[in-house]
Amino acid sequence: MSPKYRQLLHFAMIFIGGGIVLVEQNKEKDQNIYVLVAGLVVLMYGLYKATTKWVSDNPRPQEDDFVVTEELEEALEDEED
Repeated sequence: MSPKYRQLLHFAMIFIGGGIVLVEQNKEKDQNIYVLVAGLVVLMYGLYKATTKWVSDNPRPQEDDFVVTEELEEALEDEED
């Protein structure tokens, strides 16, 4: 399956799972807990797969993780010596 269709499948899982949860939650009586849990599982799995794809497509630069100050640079140089 191509990445484009896989991403579309993950979005569909998010919306379908969310729709199932909303429908079951809005019922006044006869809420089926198993359907609600199944909807949550589909929703969370779709979110998990979609976010892992987003993270792999947009990596963070290593230098932007923290600000290096002069004191930190000196401490790192002292450790190397």
